[in-house]
Amino acid sequence: MKRVLLKEDKNLLIEICGDLNQYLPLLNKVKKNYDNLEMGAFSNEIFKEIVLKGIVGIEDNFTKYLENQIKKMDVTNSVLIQNLLNGCKPLFQKLADSVNELKKFKPETYSRHTGLKLKYISFNDEVFCLSINDKEEILEDNCRIYLENEEEKELYDNLTALTEAYDKVTENLNNLNYGSNFNAGKGLAAIANSFLELNDNKYSIIPGSIKFATNYNENRLKYS
Repeated sequence: MKRVLLKEDKNLLIEICGDLNQYLPLLNKVKKNYDNLEMGAFSNEIFKEIVLKGIVGIEDNFTKYLENQIKKMDVTNSVLIQNLLNGCKPLFQKLADSVNELKKFKPETYSRHTGLKLKYISFNDEVFCLSINDKEEILEDNCRIYLENEEEKELYDNLTALTEAYDKVTENLNNLNYGSNFNAGKGLAAIANSFLELNDNKYSIIPGSIKFATNYNENRLKYS
């Protein structure tokens, strides 16, 4: 069956998107440390690689970049080459540390169960942001509830019939000026306690309850 959308919580989307502000200091720190490697402009492709694949590929590229730069300097002494390479390791370590810090970070969501994940964030026009596609992905993953199979649809249809029946019974009782006993509870529980009995996990109607309800006002005056 085709999925049926039951609910889309756009307020939750707004709250999740607001978590980006908590990420920004760490995101900007990663960008700064990458820029310090002087390997070219930081981009969304590089950011997604960091988030999804880690920094192994970037480390390999950085090593190749350094080796090419050293060759341009006509340095041939192996010891000197290794010292130059080792001297640049702290620069890359700063990037590695900032990436680890970013990936460990979890935004404070208080009572909200769902927070913004790194995979939803993009880097466009020199800023970290949530694109239209990012927001659509957040909606789909976190803010929408679907009926996805026939079992779910059958249960939903039966519950819909139950709520519709409740509304009709409530209207009947209101027209009769019927007021259930305080101990009966509220909502469906009140109707069940006043009109139904449960045997072997199945409900049946209490026969006398119908006449009592339809004669409720008359009986109340008679016995008051």
